[in-house]
Amino acid sequence: MNSPTEKILESITEAFVAVDRQWRFTYLNDQALGVLHRAREELLGKNMWEEFPEAVELPAYREYHRAVASGSAVHFEEFNPWLGVWVEINAYPSEDGLSIYFRDITERKRAEKEVETRAHQQAIIAELGLRA
Repeated sequence: MNSPTEKILESITEAFVAVDRQWRFTYLNDQALGVLHRAREELLGKNMWEEFPEAVELPAYREYHRAVASGSAVHFEEFNPWLGVWVEINAYPSEDGLSIYFRDITERKRAEKEVETRAHQQAIIAELGLRA
């Protein structure tokens, strides 16, 4: 961790990866390595789609390609089935490739589902009360 940029990328709470135009990993912060359960040496210089072929079926594949093709940032959420987590993703294209920030939002999704379930239950109870 030499450069000021690397120090910043290691200090943020989001996982961060950078890939070049050939989809090869050029940087991964410690948070990303923790989420991906891989060592930096295993991924640097490797093609992300070859290292994670199951990701080709996820929205991320389409969204990352859209970001690179359009030159516009993308923001989305998706469930990652092999990691078993929901992630919120922001991806920013540049001339060099794509910078991807992501974070685990599984707990937030659980809470949202719980609120949705309770609201549905309350609506059913209210409907039954009106019928009674």
